[in-house]
Amino acid sequence: MQPKTMYRFLFLALLAARISTSAQAPTAGLLAHFPLNNTVANNGPGNITASLANITYTSNNSNTSNSAVQFAGNLNSLISFTDNGLLDFSGTSNFTISFSFLFNGSTNAGLIDNCLNYNGWGIYLWSTLAGTWNLQFNYRNGSLGSPSTTNFTTGVWHHVTAIRNNGTLSMYIDGVLRGSGPEGTQTPSYPTSMIAGALAFMPYSPPRYNPFGGKMDEIRVYN
Repeated sequence: MQPKTMYRFLFLALLAARISTSAQAPTAGLLAHFPLNNTVANNGPGNITASLANITYTSNNSNTSNSAVQFAGNLNSLISFTDNGLLDFSGTSNFTISFSFLFNGSTNAGLIDNCLNYNGWGIYLWSTLAGTWNLQFNYRNGSLGSPSTTNFTTGVWHHVTAIRNNGTLSMYIDGVLRGSGPEGTQTPSYPTSMIAGALAFMPYSPPRYNPFGGKMDEIRVYN
């Protein structure tokens, strides 16, 4: 492994560990940070905004009131983002997404989707094995995750960090590396806005499916 590549790998591992704990999250490369503390303001430097629809503020992992958001588990409950292209990563861009979530739903659900169905990136949860839920990280029509590697316990908080680094996708859950593999080969396009709380698909009305039932907190995106 070349020194520059090794340096970036170590930085990303440190990043995943730090933002999954109470330690101060790194700011290098930060584009957006939505703490969701009774506001939808972006504390990051990028010109990226968000709006809530049919979402309530709720307690976070530390049981602090109004410090996370609760999704209703229907197609009208979501966060919509206007990113001005800053989060529309190309096929060669390295990036990292992190957030905390608590799943108390019962069906497959989108967590954060920036045109996953158009070869962009997204993170979702599903169950292909009875009694087991796992996370998936997609980019360029490649998917990382499986019931044996990226499974999680429902009804409790988890932190996820998804990383694209030089063609490799990696996923950390609660600060532990749970899987790595190659990205896909398709060219990303971004014909619709990034959302949280469902997966986007423009031919549908409304243009979403697989709504998320649960809580989310501390959304960060890095490049």
